[in-house]
Amino acid sequence: MQDLNDITLLQNYAKDGSEEAFATLVARHIDKVHSVALRHTRNPHHAEEITQAVFVILARKSGQLNKNVVLAGWLYETARLTALAFVRSEIRRAHREAEAYMQSLTEETESDVWPQVSPLLDTAMSGLNAKDRHAIVLRFFDGKSMREVGDALGANETAAKKRVGRAMEKLRSFFTKRGIALPVAVLTAAISANSVQAAPAALATSITAVAISKGAAATGSTLTLVNGSLKLMAWIKAKTAIAAGAAILLVTGATVVVVEKLVVPPISSPAQPLSAIDAYLSSDAYLDKAPSVLMVRTTHFPEKNGYATTMSESRGGVVNTVRAGGRNAPLHWMLNGAYGFGTTRMILPNALPPANFDYLATLPDCPPKAFQAEIEKVTGIAGHLELREMEVLLLKVKTVDAPGLRPGTIHGGRTYGKYLYHSTNEPMAHFQTYLEGDILKIPVIDQTGLTNTYDFSLDFEADDRDSLKEALLDQLGLELVPARQRIEMLVVELATNSDKTALYKEYKEVSPSSISESLWKTPRLESLPPVLILRPTRFEEGSEASITGDFERWRMVLKNSSFEYILAAAADFQVKGNYCTWPSRIIAPPNLPKERFDLMLTVANPRERLQKEISKQFGLALRREIREVEALVIKDSETIAPRLNTAKQPIFSRSQSTMENLPLWVIAQNLEGQLGKPVLVRTKLTNNFTLTIRTIIKDGYTTLDEAELKRDFLNQLGLELVSGKEPIKMLVVEQIKK
Repeated sequence: MQDLNDITLLQNYAKDGSEEAFATLVARHIDKVHSVALRHTRNPHHAEEITQAVFVILARKSGQLNKNVVLAGWLYETARLTALAFVRSEIRRAHREAEAYMQSLTEETESDVWPQVSPLLDTAMSGLNAKDRHAIVLRFFDGKSMREVGDALGANETAAKKRVGRAMEKLRSFFTKRGIALPVAVLTAAISANSVQAAPAALATSITAVAISKGAAATGSTLTLVNGSLKLMAWIKAKTAIAAGAAILLVTGATVVVVEKLVVPPISSPAQPLSAIDAYLSSDAYLDKAPSVLMVRTTHFPEKNGYATTMSESRGGVVNTVRAGGRNAPLHWMLNGAYGFGTTRMILPNALPPANFDYLATLPDCPPKAFQAEIEKVTGIAGHLELREMEVLLLKVKTVDAPGLRPGTIHGGRTYGKYLYHSTNEPMAHFQTYLEGDILKIPVIDQTGLTNTYDFSLDFEADDRDSLKEALLDQLGLELVPARQRIEMLVVELATNSDKTALYKEYKEVSPSSISESLWKTPRLESLPPVLILRPTRFEEGSEASITGDFERWRMVLKNSSFEYILAAAADFQVKGNYCTWPSRIIAPPNLPKERFDLMLTVANPRERLQKEISKQFGLALRREIREVEALVIKDSETIAPRLNTAKQPIFSRSQSTMENLPLWVIAQNLEGQLGKPVLVRTKLTNNFTLTIRTIIKDGYTTLDEAELKRDFLNQLGLELVSGKEPIKMLVVEQIKK
């Protein structure tokens, strides 16, 4: 078994359940995984639990990893993410004193260099691209030769040496910027000697036994860690990256870079041939290596993911120079780089260029005014600052000594997403920016008076602002107070002397009667003119939806959709991030339209406009309201242990009435659609379950027998399904009185 490569061993385990193959993988990689965990926690017991969780994840995903994966690099990244998830939970438990004690024990035996490198190594590694990270892990963590590194990466030995050299230079630059100036040779020696240390001798055997059971024999805390790590990995995989990227341009001798005058071609014109600038924009090197250019143009890369990055220098709060780059970026990203205002602090016109842009502002000491002038010259769009009275949220301290907000620790770092924010040693301004730009999409004014750095630990279910406000108060002791204030806003408008007016003519709001049917086939919502159409469907195929944007800036096209879905969209009525369209969450008059509809909604203030259109066509008014209604609640049983699922793939089969390997909230939503009443989940279990039910036909509709369903929950899942009145946010639809 020792002679087989990683992927062959993994395939043997995935296909045949070979415990010997999996044990070989554990023995081969356990030291590396354990060392990553130990660097994050400084606690041997915690490191063992993290290591066990990583191999449970490997066992669960063994059938999903393709043959081209570099398993050493995959395990390293999984270990790092799992350790981050563990540390976040430990912060909430406030085990700071024990952690500091373990750190003091380990530091006594380390060299002078390694204690400086160790706390930041995995953060530095996370900044590398995947191939560079794989190369470092294979070369210095696993001790592979350059030839073996090249083989694993699909390259020759020379290319592997170059990649490892470039990656080490990036790591050296990372540490230098943080005050740890080390030659590459010294840094290489420190990582080679210390990055992987032997795990406890008996750990591999115990981990193999737990992992091959896919976690069935693991403790509750390990299963919680596994599920938390899988969620974090899924979120990181799914999110759209907006990051710095550009190829390093190597110039020898005396070279003059000449950039031709760039103008906006018609939107329908084909992409121009690649130039040196195109090649630069198509790669992922650093902005500080870019040539000296000031350029704005419509994108040549509509098929690639967009990115935007900005570096600026300020004195006394005033930005003096800017260095920015972007590829296939919407206009507001470019405006953010030029003016320093996020979209929550911008007032945008209804009509903007439908195209995305490529841009570089990399002239030496480039002033923001020069970048702004180039944007205006090419796009015809200009911005100016105004004091405007706006709806804002004031961030204030409500209670002190909250568990999730404590004085900052020595090392900084941040992990955040739609429903979580965990960071160490950060100022309140960073958290305020996260709330404003990533979550609330409304200006947030910091009135906490907290000027030091802090550790933040916030988890919430962001179905609406109420849940966020509750989490802020309970976990951080902070409150959000609605107010109106005069604040500085960036007002963006078409320059009066612009010769680009033709770009905007067809994007002014148009009458529904003038819209061609061909526009319903447009694949990109950004290309549609501002219009509002709500009509009985003209499409025979099933329901189809396209949605882009967020909060008050989204655009939507629906084809052959139910009227309930249109009502939910107009009221932004969501459950678990999905638009809730079930009659079980809608209180409405009995005569709602039964036919299906098409919707094209690309105007400004879309939700308000759609509500007015519904009122105009159907005489209905919408609001969200807490009502006490009959519901079913999934709860833990006091007498029976939950029966967790071990299947590999999620399945929902209507023909067999079986829901297999699904989380409880998905099961609840499926049941709610058939029962016609809300089904809530009131258990902290995050495992997947399998439930087989029997449907019945009543009055021509498929439904369920509640008494039988309750028995199925108890017998099959070990959970209770309890009836009762529950306060639930409902969508209330009322007929407008004439």
